[in-house]
Amino acid sequence: MLFHNSQAMTALSTNRQRVLNALQAVEINEVIIRYRGSSDEGDITEIVIPSHDDQSPSALQDQLLAFSFVRGTYRYGAYHYFLVDKPLSLEEALRVFTIMWVDLHHAGWENNQGGEGVMTINSLNDQFLLVHTDYSIPSNDYRYCL
Repeated sequence: MLFHNSQAMTALSTNRQRVLNALQAVEINEVIIRYRGSSDEGDITEIVIPSHDDQSPSALQDQLLAFSFVRGTYRYGAYHYFLVDKPLSLEEALRVFTIMWVDLHHAGWENNQGGEGVMTINSLNDQFLLVHTDYSIPSNDYRYCL
């Protein structure tokens, strides 16, 4: 699992730069991605481009980039992980990147009571910010003897 996480960090870092370059290429200065999940289901709920430029939404679908995914094979009694590039639209890359980043730090965020969050990218300042909230039901234990 440690090697998988190492490959996941490499993929995240590689994809961060590729997403940043793609946003700059289509002159999108800021994008906000919201996600939510619970009861074993979760996904992106909204992608917002605050500038409201008419060309921006179609630019997300038209702009393609290479996106790195972690893949693994089982050989010689162990899993071996490696990166594979696949072309994605910028819109899909934003969706996958967000979930990839959340999963790396909050695996299972979509289970039980779940969680939600917001990823904001400011391409002018080269800033990626992830704000995540986990939801849980608190519990109290009691013990009685007679």
